[in-house]
Amino acid sequence: MASLFFVLSPHLKADNTRQIRIGISHKGTQYINTNIYVHKDNVTRTGTIKDILVLDRIEKEKRVLRDFCNSMGSKLSGMTCVELRDFLLTKIEAKKNEHKSIDIIKHLMDDYHRLLAIAEKKGKKRCAVTGKVRCSTANARQTAANSLKDFVKSDTFDARKLTTNFVLSWMDWMKGDDPEFTTMCMKNAGVVSKALKELKFKYNDKDNNIIRITVDPFEKITEGRKIGAVDHRVAKPSQSIALDVATIQKIIDLKTFEFKREEFGRDMFLLSFMMVGMNFADLYSCTDYSNGIITYNRQKVEDRRKDSGRIKIKVESEVLYLIEKYKNLNLTKKNVFLFSNKHRNSETFNTTINAGLKMFAGRIGISPEDVENFTGYSARRSWGTISRNDAKTDKYDVHEALNHTDGDMKVSDLYIDKDFSHIWRANRNVLNLFDWTNLANYHKSKSKQKQKKSKKNSNLAL
Repeated sequence: MASLFFVLSPHLKADNTRQIRIGISHKGTQYINTNIYVHKDNVTRTGTIKDILVLDRIEKEKRVLRDFCNSMGSKLSGMTCVELRDFLLTKIEAKKNEHKSIDIIKHLMDDYHRLLAIAEKKGKKRCAVTGKVRCSTANARQTAANSLKDFVKSDTFDARKLTTNFVLSWMDWMKGDDPEFTTMCMKNAGVVSKALKELKFKYNDKDNNIIRITVDPFEKITEGRKIGAVDHRVAKPSQSIALDVATIQKIIDLKTFEFKREEFGRDMFLLSFMMVGMNFADLYSCTDYSNGIITYNRQKVEDRRKDSGRIKIKVESEVLYLIEKYKNLNLTKKNVFLFSNKHRNSETFNTTINAGLKMFAGRIGISPEDVENFTGYSARRSWGTISRNDAKTDKYDVHEALNHTDGDMKVSDLYIDKDFSHIWRANRNVLNLFDWTNLANYHKSKSKQKQKKSKKNSNLAL
Protein backbone atom coordinates (compact mmCIF):
# COMPACT_ATOMS: atom_id res chain seq x y z
CA MET A 1 0.00 0.00 0.00
CA ALA A 2 1.29 3.46 -0.93
CA SER A 3 1.80 5.97 1.87
CA LEU A 4 1.29 9.72 1.51
CA PHE A 5 3.06 12.57 3.26
CA PHE A 6 3.72 16.26 2.69
CA VAL A 7 6.87 18.31 2.35
CA LEU A 8 7.61 22.03 2.05
CA SER A 9 9.12 23.33 -1.16
CA PRO A 10 12.66 24.60 -0.51
CA HIS A 11 11.97 27.69 -2.61
CA LEU A 12 10.67 30.77 -0.82
CA LYS A 13 8.42 32.88 -3.04
CA ALA A 14 8.49 36.68 -3.21
CA ASP A 15 5.43 36.84 -0.93
CA ASN A 16 7.30 34.80 1.72
CA THR A 17 5.28 31.61 1.16
CA ARG A 18 6.31 28.04 0.40
CA GLN A 19 4.38 25.55 -1.69
CA ILE A 20 3.16 22.29 -0.14
CA ARG A 21 3.98 19.12 -2.06
CA ILE A 22 2.40 15.71 -1.46
CA GLY A 23 4.92 12.88 -1.32
CA ILE A 24 4.11 9.35 -2.55
CA SER A 25 6.04 6.42 -1.11
CA HIS A 26 5.51 3.28 -3.21
CA LYS A 27 8.50 1.32 -4.57
CA GLY A 28 10.28 4.67 -4.54
CA THR A 29 9.31 8.28 -3.94
CA GLN A 30 7.57 10.83 -6.18
CA TYR A 31 5.98 14.23 -5.50
CA ILE A 32 2.84 16.07 -6.60
CA ASN A 33 2.60 19.86 -6.44
CA THR A 34 -0.50 21.35 -4.82
CA ASN A 35 -2.04 24.83 -4.85
CA ILE A 36 -1.59 25.04 -1.06
CA TYR A 37 0.90 27.61 0.27
CA VAL A 38 2.00 28.45 3.80
CA HIS A 39 3.56 31.69 5.04
CA LYS A 40 7.05 31.38 6.53
CA ASP A 41 5.78 32.88 9.82
CA ASN A 42 3.52 29.83 10.21
CA VAL A 43 6.41 27.35 9.93
CA THR A 44 8.73 26.53 12.85
CA ARG A 45 12.50 26.13 12.50
CA THR A 46 12.03 22.34 12.45
CA GLY A 47 9.55 22.60 9.55
CA THR A 48 6.36 22.10 11.53
CA ILE A 49 3.33 23.92 10.16
CA LYS A 50 1.46 25.95 12.77
CA ASP A 51 -1.47 27.08 10.60
CA ILE A 52 -4.40 24.74 11.40
CA LEU A 53 -6.33 25.77 8.23
CA VAL A 54 -3.35 24.84 6.05
CA LEU A 55 -2.98 21.50 7.84
CA ASP A 56 -6.69 20.83 7.31
CA ARG A 57 -6.37 21.51 3.55
CA ILE A 58 -3.35 19.18 3.36
CA GLU A 59 -5.30 16.38 5.04
CA LYS A 60 -8.21 16.86 2.64
CA GLU A 61 -5.80 16.67 -0.32
CA LYS A 62 -4.22 13.50 1.06
CA ARG A 63 -7.68 11.98 1.68
CA VAL A 64 -8.65 12.55 -1.97
CA LEU A 65 -5.41 10.97 -3.22
CA ARG A 66 -5.82 8.05 -0.84
CA ASP A 67 -9.31 7.41 -2.22
CA PHE A 68 -7.88 7.41 -5.73
CA CYS A 69 -5.25 4.87 -4.64
CA ASN A 70 -7.90 2.66 -3.01
CA SER A 71 -9.94 2.70 -6.23
CA MET A 72 -7.09 0.86 -7.97
CA GLY A 73 -7.52 -2.21 -5.77
CA SER A 74 -5.09 -5.02 -6.59
CA LYS A 75 -3.79 -3.13 -9.65
CA LEU A 76 -1.88 -0.82 -7.33
CA SER A 77 0.66 -3.49 -6.38
CA GLY A 78 1.71 -3.86 -10.02
CA MET A 79 2.36 -0.15 -10.53
CA THR A 80 5.67 1.66 -10.21
CA CYS A 81 5.87 4.87 -8.22
CA VAL A 82 6.05 6.95 -11.42
CA GLU A 83 2.97 5.18 -12.84
CA LEU A 84 1.08 5.81 -9.61
CA ARG A 85 2.03 9.49 -9.64
CA ASP A 86 0.90 9.84 -13.28
CA PHE A 87 -2.37 8.07 -12.46
CA LEU A 88 -3.03 10.43 -9.54
CA LEU A 89 -2.23 13.49 -11.69
CA THR A 90 -4.70 12.27 -14.32
CA LYS A 91 -7.40 11.79 -11.68
CA ILE A 92 -6.74 15.24 -10.21
CA GLU A 93 -7.06 16.85 -13.65
CA ALA A 94 -10.26 14.94 -14.36
CA LYS A 95 -11.74 16.03 -11.04
CA LYS A 96 -10.96 19.66 -11.86
CA ASN A 97 -12.72 19.37 -15.21
CA GLU A 98 -15.66 17.16 -14.24
CA HIS A 99 -18.04 20.12 -13.96
CA LYS A 100 -16.76 21.96 -17.05
CA SER A 101 -18.99 21.88 -20.12
CA ILE A 102 -18.03 19.59 -23.00
CA ASP A 103 -19.45 21.67 -25.84
CA ILE A 104 -20.41 19.46 -28.78
CA ILE A 105 -21.40 22.44 -30.97
CA LYS A 106 -17.92 23.95 -30.51
CA HIS A 107 -16.39 20.56 -31.32
CA LEU A 108 -18.40 20.34 -34.55
CA MET A 109 -17.46 23.87 -35.62
CA ASP A 110 -13.78 23.40 -34.73
CA ASP A 111 -13.76 20.28 -36.88
CA TYR A 112 -15.54 22.19 -39.67
CA HIS A 113 -12.76 24.81 -39.76
CA ARG A 114 -10.04 22.13 -39.46
CA LEU A 115 -11.41 20.16 -42.42
CA LEU A 116 -11.81 23.31 -44.51
CA ALA A 117 -8.16 24.21 -43.82
CA ILE A 118 -7.07 20.75 -44.97
CA ALA A 119 -9.21 21.06 -48.12
CA GLU A 120 -7.76 24.54 -48.77
CA LYS A 121 -4.23 23.20 -48.41
CA LYS A 122 -5.00 20.38 -50.87
CA GLY A 123 -6.26 22.90 -53.42
CA LYS A 124 -9.85 21.67 -53.45
CA LYS A 125 -12.32 23.39 -55.81
CA ARG A 126 -14.38 26.36 -54.64
CA CYS A 127 -18.11 26.83 -54.97
CA ALA A 128 -18.89 29.27 -57.78
CA VAL A 129 -21.66 30.87 -55.69
CA THR A 130 -20.21 31.14 -52.16
CA GLY A 131 -16.50 31.06 -53.01
CA LYS A 132 -15.95 28.55 -50.18
CA VAL A 133 -13.77 25.47 -50.57
CA ARG A 134 -15.86 22.37 -51.27
CA CYS A 135 -15.61 19.77 -48.51
CA SER A 136 -18.70 17.63 -47.95
CA THR A 137 -17.48 16.30 -44.58
CA ALA A 138 -16.84 19.82 -43.28
CA ASN A 139 -20.20 21.04 -44.56
CA ALA A 140 -21.97 18.15 -42.83
CA ARG A 141 -20.36 19.18 -39.53
CA GLN A 142 -21.46 22.79 -39.95
CA THR A 143 -25.01 21.80 -40.92
CA ALA A 144 -25.39 19.55 -37.88
CA ALA A 145 -23.97 22.24 -35.58
CA ASN A 146 -26.37 24.87 -36.95
CA SER A 147 -29.30 22.49 -36.57
CA LEU A 148 -28.43 21.86 -32.92
CA LYS A 149 -28.04 25.62 -32.31
CA ASP A 150 -31.48 26.31 -33.75
CA PHE A 151 -33.08 23.52 -31.75
CA VAL A 152 -31.61 24.43 -28.34
CA LYS A 153 -31.69 28.19 -29.14
CA SER A 154 -28.12 28.54 -27.91
CA ASP A 155 -24.60 28.61 -29.36
CA THR A 156 -23.42 26.01 -26.83
CA PHE A 157 -24.62 22.60 -25.75
CA ASP A 158 -23.06 20.13 -23.31
CA ALA A 159 -22.59 16.72 -24.94
CA ARG A 160 -23.59 15.07 -21.64
CA LYS A 161 -27.16 16.33 -22.15
CA LEU A 162 -27.63 14.17 -25.25
CA THR A 163 -30.26 11.82 -23.86
CA THR A 164 -32.27 9.47 -26.06
CA ASN A 165 -35.42 11.56 -25.62
CA PHE A 166 -33.52 14.72 -26.52
CA VAL A 167 -32.14 13.17 -29.74
CA LEU A 168 -35.55 11.81 -30.76
CA SER A 169 -37.15 15.21 -30.13
CA TRP A 170 -34.43 16.92 -32.16
CA MET A 171 -34.85 14.46 -35.04
CA ASP A 172 -38.63 14.90 -35.06
CA TRP A 173 -38.12 18.69 -35.02
CA MET A 174 -35.78 18.45 -38.01
CA LYS A 175 -38.13 16.22 -39.97
CA GLY A 176 -41.26 18.23 -39.15
CA ASP A 177 -44.29 17.28 -41.23
CA ASP A 178 -42.37 16.75 -44.46
CA PRO A 179 -41.01 13.21 -45.02
CA GLU A 180 -38.57 14.68 -47.56
CA PHE A 181 -36.46 15.93 -44.66
CA THR A 182 -36.02 12.44 -43.20
CA THR A 183 -32.70 11.82 -44.95
CA MET A 184 -31.19 15.13 -43.74
CA CYS A 185 -32.53 14.37 -40.28
CA MET A 186 -30.71 11.02 -40.28
CA LYS A 187 -27.53 12.56 -41.67
CA ASN A 188 -27.36 15.26 -38.98
CA ALA A 189 -28.00 12.71 -36.24
CA GLY A 190 -25.23 10.52 -37.66
CA VAL A 191 -22.78 13.44 -37.64
CA VAL A 192 -23.58 14.23 -33.99
CA SER A 193 -23.30 10.55 -33.07
CA LYS A 194 -19.81 10.44 -34.58
CA ALA A 195 -18.85 13.67 -32.80
CA LEU A 196 -20.01 12.21 -29.47
CA LYS A 197 -17.85 9.16 -30.08
CA GLU A 198 -14.85 11.44 -30.75
CA LEU A 199 -15.47 13.39 -27.54
CA LYS A 200 -15.65 10.15 -25.56
CA PHE A 201 -12.29 9.13 -26.99
CA LYS A 202 -10.90 12.53 -25.96
CA TYR A 203 -12.37 12.87 -22.47
CA ASN A 204 -12.89 9.31 -21.23
CA ASP A 205 -10.04 7.17 -19.94
CA LYS A 206 -11.34 3.67 -19.22
CA ASP A 207 -7.90 2.41 -18.22
CA ASN A 208 -7.85 4.86 -15.31
CA ASN A 209 -11.61 4.66 -14.67
CA ILE A 210 -12.17 8.28 -15.70
CA ILE A 211 -15.51 8.56 -17.50
CA ARG A 212 -16.61 12.15 -18.08
CA ILE A 213 -19.17 11.29 -20.75
CA THR A 214 -21.50 8.43 -19.85
CA VAL A 215 -24.41 9.11 -22.22
CA ASP A 216 -25.01 6.86 -25.23
CA PRO A 217 -28.39 8.03 -26.60
CA PHE A 218 -28.00 6.73 -30.15
CA GLU A 219 -27.74 3.13 -28.93
CA LYS A 220 -31.42 3.04 -28.01
CA ILE A 221 -32.94 4.80 -31.01
CA THR A 222 -35.28 2.47 -32.91
CA GLU A 223 -38.17 2.66 -35.38
CA GLY A 224 -35.94 2.78 -38.43
CA ARG A 225 -33.58 5.27 -36.79
CA LYS A 226 -31.37 2.89 -34.87
CA ILE A 227 -27.69 3.70 -34.62
CA GLY A 228 -25.41 0.67 -34.96
CA ALA A 229 -23.81 -0.41 -31.69
CA VAL A 230 -20.46 -0.92 -33.40
CA ASP A 231 -19.85 2.14 -35.54
CA HIS A 232 -22.65 4.45 -34.34
CA ARG A 233 -23.70 5.49 -37.84
CA VAL A 234 -27.32 6.28 -38.51
CA ALA A 235 -29.02 3.70 -40.72
CA LYS A 236 -30.83 5.30 -43.65
CA PRO A 237 -34.56 4.70 -43.93
CA SER A 238 -34.00 3.17 -47.36
CA GLN A 239 -30.92 1.79 -49.09
CA SER A 240 -29.89 1.41 -52.70
CA ILE A 241 -30.65 -2.10 -53.89
CA ALA A 242 -28.00 -4.57 -55.00
CA LEU A 243 -28.64 -6.25 -58.37
CA ASP A 244 -27.88 -9.86 -59.24
CA VAL A 245 -25.79 -11.08 -62.18
CA ALA A 246 -28.84 -11.68 -64.45
CA THR A 247 -30.19 -8.15 -63.94
CA ILE A 248 -26.86 -6.50 -64.63
CA GLN A 249 -26.54 -8.60 -67.77
CA LYS A 250 -29.84 -7.06 -68.91
CA ILE A 251 -28.33 -3.59 -68.36
CA ILE A 252 -25.29 -4.59 -70.44
CA ASP A 253 -27.54 -5.88 -73.25
CA LEU A 254 -29.69 -2.73 -73.55
CA LYS A 255 -29.59 -1.55 -77.19
CA THR A 256 -32.22 1.17 -77.57
CA PHE A 257 -32.85 4.29 -75.55
CA GLU A 258 -35.68 6.76 -75.92
CA PHE A 259 -33.75 9.54 -74.20
CA LYS A 260 -30.05 10.41 -74.00
CA ARG A 261 -30.35 10.49 -70.21
CA GLU A 262 -31.31 6.79 -70.25
CA GLU A 263 -28.15 5.88 -72.15
CA PHE A 264 -26.07 8.13 -69.92
CA GLY A 265 -27.49 6.48 -66.78
CA ARG A 266 -26.76 3.01 -68.17
CA ASP A 267 -23.20 3.95 -69.14
CA MET A 268 -22.43 5.54 -65.76
CA PHE A 269 -23.84 2.56 -63.86
CA LEU A 270 -21.62 0.18 -65.84
CA LEU A 271 -18.59 2.48 -65.63
CA SER A 272 -18.89 2.58 -61.85
CA PHE A 273 -19.52 -1.19 -61.67
CA MET A 274 -16.56 -2.07 -63.89
CA MET A 275 -14.33 0.28 -61.86
CA VAL A 276 -14.95 -1.64 -58.61
CA GLY A 277 -17.94 0.43 -57.53
CA MET A 278 -16.17 3.77 -57.94
CA ASN A 279 -18.29 6.58 -56.47
CA PHE A 280 -19.68 9.12 -58.93
CA ALA A 281 -18.12 12.00 -56.99
CA ASP A 282 -14.73 10.36 -57.67
CA LEU A 283 -15.54 9.69 -61.35
CA TYR A 284 -16.48 13.36 -61.63
CA SER A 285 -13.25 14.70 -60.12
CA CYS A 286 -10.50 12.11 -60.79
CA THR A 287 -7.44 13.49 -62.58
CA ASP A 288 -4.90 10.64 -62.68
CA TYR A 289 -5.14 8.10 -65.52
CA SER A 290 -1.90 6.66 -66.81
CA ASN A 291 -0.53 3.29 -67.90
CA GLY A 292 -4.01 1.79 -67.80
CA ILE A 293 -4.51 2.71 -64.13
CA ILE A 294 -6.89 5.27 -62.60
CA THR A 295 -5.61 6.55 -59.25
CA TYR A 296 -7.79 8.63 -56.98
CA ASN A 297 -8.48 9.54 -53.34
CA ARG A 298 -11.97 8.53 -52.27
CA GLN A 299 -13.59 11.87 -51.43
CA LYS A 300 -15.82 10.44 -48.72
CA VAL A 301 -12.87 9.47 -46.51
CA GLU A 302 -9.83 11.41 -47.75
CA ASP A 303 -10.04 13.99 -44.95
CA ARG A 304 -10.37 11.29 -42.28
CA ARG A 305 -7.72 8.74 -43.19
CA LYS A 306 -3.94 8.91 -43.12
CA ASP A 307 -3.76 7.34 -46.60
CA SER A 308 -6.38 9.86 -47.86
CA GLY A 309 -8.41 6.89 -49.14
CA ARG A 310 -5.98 6.45 -52.03
CA ILE A 311 -6.70 3.56 -54.41
CA LYS A 312 -5.55 2.39 -57.84
CA ILE A 313 -7.98 0.68 -60.23
CA LYS A 314 -6.84 -1.15 -63.37
CA VAL A 315 -8.90 -0.28 -66.45
CA GLU A 316 -9.99 -3.59 -67.98
CA SER A 317 -10.57 -3.96 -71.72
CA GLU A 318 -14.38 -3.90 -71.30
CA VAL A 319 -14.16 -0.39 -69.85
CA LEU A 320 -12.14 1.15 -72.67
CA TYR A 321 -15.21 1.93 -74.80
CA LEU A 322 -16.68 4.04 -71.99
CA ILE A 323 -13.34 5.66 -71.20
CA GLU A 324 -13.03 6.73 -74.83
CA LYS A 325 -16.65 7.83 -75.07
CA TYR A 326 -16.51 10.12 -72.02
CA LYS A 327 -12.86 11.20 -71.98
CA ASN A 328 -12.12 14.86 -71.32
CA LEU A 329 -10.90 16.75 -74.41
CA ASN A 330 -10.75 20.14 -72.69
CA LEU A 331 -7.01 20.67 -72.24
CA THR A 332 -7.60 23.46 -69.70
CA LYS A 333 -8.91 20.84 -67.26
CA LYS A 334 -7.00 17.95 -65.72
CA ASN A 335 -10.07 15.74 -65.23
CA VAL A 336 -9.99 12.28 -66.78
CA PHE A 337 -13.65 12.51 -67.82
CA LEU A 338 -15.73 15.28 -69.36
CA PHE A 339 -18.39 15.26 -66.63
CA SER A 340 -17.19 18.49 -65.01
CA ASN A 341 -17.53 20.23 -68.40
CA LYS A 342 -21.25 19.43 -68.57
CA HIS A 343 -22.36 19.29 -64.93
CA ARG A 344 -21.96 22.11 -62.42
CA ASN A 345 -20.94 19.79 -59.59
CA SER A 346 -20.89 16.12 -58.58
CA GLU A 347 -24.33 16.44 -56.96
CA THR A 348 -26.06 17.44 -60.22
CA PHE A 349 -24.02 14.76 -62.03
CA ASN A 350 -25.33 12.14 -59.58
CA THR A 351 -28.91 13.42 -59.88
CA THR A 352 -28.78 13.12 -63.69
CA ILE A 353 -27.54 9.53 -63.45
CA ASN A 354 -30.26 8.50 -60.99
CA ALA A 355 -32.94 10.02 -63.23
CA GLY A 356 -31.61 8.08 -66.22
CA LEU A 357 -31.55 4.78 -64.31
CA LYS A 358 -35.20 5.10 -63.32
CA MET A 359 -36.19 5.54 -66.98
CA PHE A 360 -35.17 1.98 -67.90
CA ALA A 361 -35.67 0.32 -64.49
CA GLY A 362 -38.87 -1.43 -65.58
CA ARG A 363 -37.22 -2.81 -68.73
CA ILE A 364 -34.65 -4.75 -66.71
CA GLY A 365 -37.17 -6.15 -64.24
CA ILE A 366 -36.85 -3.73 -61.31
CA SER A 367 -40.15 -3.94 -59.38
CA PRO A 368 -42.13 -0.68 -58.89
CA GLU A 369 -41.50 -0.73 -55.13
CA ASP A 370 -37.72 -0.96 -55.73
CA VAL A 371 -37.45 1.73 -58.42
CA GLU A 372 -36.87 4.50 -55.86
CA ASN A 373 -33.95 2.52 -54.42
CA PHE A 374 -32.41 1.77 -57.81
CA THR A 375 -29.69 4.45 -57.81
CA GLY A 376 -26.14 4.92 -58.95
CA TYR A 377 -24.98 3.58 -55.60
CA SER A 378 -26.56 0.26 -56.59
CA ALA A 379 -23.53 -0.28 -58.85
CA ARG A 380 -21.24 -0.18 -55.83
CA ARG A 381 -23.49 -2.43 -53.72
CA SER A 382 -23.91 -4.83 -56.62
CA TRP A 383 -20.15 -5.14 -57.17
CA GLY A 384 -19.57 -5.94 -53.50
CA THR A 385 -22.43 -8.47 -53.34
CA ILE A 386 -21.57 -10.25 -56.60
CA SER A 387 -17.85 -10.26 -55.82
CA ARG A 388 -18.45 -11.98 -52.50
CA ASN A 389 -21.35 -14.29 -53.34
CA ASP A 390 -20.76 -15.19 -57.00
CA ALA A 391 -17.04 -14.62 -57.63
CA LYS A 392 -16.24 -15.98 -54.13
CA THR A 393 -13.85 -13.12 -53.32
CA ASP A 394 -12.45 -13.10 -49.80
CA LYS A 395 -14.56 -10.81 -47.60
CA TYR A 396 -11.57 -8.69 -46.55
CA ASP A 397 -10.55 -8.21 -50.21
CA VAL A 398 -14.10 -6.97 -50.96
CA HIS A 399 -13.84 -4.67 -47.97
CA GLU A 400 -10.52 -3.24 -49.19
CA ALA A 401 -11.65 -3.03 -52.83
CA LEU A 402 -14.58 -0.84 -51.76
CA ASN A 403 -12.03 1.32 -49.91
CA HIS A 404 -13.61 0.93 -46.50
CA THR A 405 -11.80 1.35 -43.18
CA ASP A 406 -11.37 -1.57 -40.80
CA GLY A 407 -10.72 -0.38 -37.25
CA ASP A 408 -9.22 -3.77 -36.33
CA MET A 409 -6.70 -3.51 -39.19
CA LYS A 410 -5.57 0.10 -38.75
CA VAL A 411 -2.33 -0.77 -36.96
CA SER A 412 -1.52 -3.61 -39.37
CA ASP A 413 -2.10 -1.30 -42.35
CA LEU A 414 0.68 0.98 -41.11
CA TYR A 415 3.18 -1.85 -41.68
CA ILE A 416 1.83 -3.23 -44.97
CA ASP A 417 2.72 -1.58 -48.26
CA LYS A 418 -0.36 -1.24 -50.45
CA ASP A 419 -0.64 -3.87 -53.19
CA PHE A 420 -3.70 -3.32 -55.37
CA SER A 421 -3.20 -6.37 -57.58
CA HIS A 422 -5.53 -8.56 -55.46
CA ILE A 423 -8.28 -5.94 -55.99
CA TRP A 424 -7.65 -6.07 -59.75
CA ARG A 425 -7.87 -9.88 -59.69
CA ALA A 426 -11.15 -9.68 -57.78
CA ASN A 427 -12.54 -7.23 -60.35
CA ARG A 428 -11.42 -9.42 -63.22
CA ASN A 429 -13.22 -12.39 -61.66
CA VAL A 430 -16.40 -10.31 -61.34
CA LEU A 431 -16.28 -9.08 -64.96
CA ASN A 432 -15.72 -12.65 -66.18
CA LEU A 433 -19.23 -13.50 -64.96
CA PHE A 434 -20.77 -11.40 -67.76
CA ASP A 435 -20.99 -11.44 -71.55
CA TRP A 436 -19.82 -8.01 -72.73
CA THR A 437 -20.29 -8.67 -76.47
CA ASN A 438 -23.49 -6.64 -76.87
CA LEU A 439 -21.99 -3.64 -75.06
CA ALA A 440 -18.89 -3.73 -77.27
CA ASN A 441 -21.00 -4.02 -80.44
CA TYR A 442 -23.25 -1.19 -79.28
CA HIS A 443 -20.32 1.18 -78.78
CA LYS A 444 -18.65 0.13 -82.05
CA SER A 445 -21.90 0.87 -83.87
CA LYS A 446 -22.24 4.24 -82.14
CA SER A 447 -18.64 5.08 -82.95
CA LYS A 448 -19.17 4.32 -86.65
CA GLN A 449 -22.33 6.46 -86.73
CA LYS A 450 -20.40 9.29 -85.14
CA GLN A 451 -17.58 8.99 -87.70
CA LYS A 452 -20.06 8.95 -90.63
CA LYS A 453 -21.82 12.02 -89.24
CA SER A 454 -18.51 13.80 -88.76
CA LYS A 455 -17.42 12.94 -92.32
CA LYS A 456 -20.76 14.10 -93.73
CA ASN A 457 -20.50 17.43 -91.91
CA SER A 458 -16.93 17.80 -93.14
CA ASN A 459 -18.04 17.25 -96.76
CA LEU A 460 -20.86 19.76 -96.38
CA ALA A 461 -18.42 22.31 -95.08
CA LEU A 462 -16.30 21.87 -98.20
